[in-house]
Amino acid sequence: MRSSHFGGNVYGLTRELRRSQVLLRHSLSQNIAEPLEPESLALTKVQRAVGPRTTHTTGGSIGRQRLVDRVKLVLASDLARRWTLGEIDAEVRGSAVYLTHVFQQAEGLPLYRYRWRELLTFWRTMTA
Repeated sequence: MRSSHFGGNVYGLTRELRRSQVLLRHSLSQNIAEPLEPESLALTKVQRAVGPRTTHTTGGSIGRQRLVDRVKLVLASDLARRWTLGEIDAEVRGSAVYLTHVFQQAEGLPLYRYRWRELLTFWRTMTA
C-alpha cells in the first residue's frame, strides 16, 4: 500500500530522501536552488540504491585479500577509465572468473557494485 502523506515511505524512499526531494522541487520552482543541488540529490539516491546491502565481514586468506587490494588499487588508479575484467585481469595477473569470485568472498559485494559505489562516491565529492 502506497502512503501519500509527506512522511511516508513512497516508492521505497526514506523519509529523509523524500523530504529533500520535496524541498528541491520547491527550490526549483522558486528558482532558488543551488547550482548542483539536483545532481547531488540524484547521486545520493543512486548511491543508496547500489550501496552496501549486508553487514558481511571480509573473509578469505591473506593472499586473496592482497589480490583484492591490488584490484582496488588498479581501479583507483584511473577513476575515469572504464575498466573491463580483461584489463583488470592483465594488471593483477589472475583470471576474470577467479577475480570476481575472490572479490565477492573478500568484500561481501560483487566487483561491479564496488566499482559503482566508488564512482558514485567520487562524483559526489566532485559535485559537493
